Amino acid sequence: MTSLSESLVNMSQRENLKQKFVDDEIRSEKRKQMFALLTAIREAKPDCLSDETDETRNRLERLENLIESLAD
Repeated sequence: MTSLSESLVNMSQRENLKQKFVDDEIRSEKRKQMFALLTAIREAKPDCLSDETDETRNRLERLENLIESLAD
């Protein structure tokens, strides 16, 4: 009976490790996408500096901060 119990525990541990791996991969992919978006925003900012208003600048900064916080 002990071996059956140990087998169930081992199966459960393996499933937990698989799920953790999948979750880590998903987080990693999301982080990559957020940093790509952040990079695109930062690269686009110089193009709009000539007609950028304080309001636009503040919105871009808030968006950058939001993306950075989501990536953590």
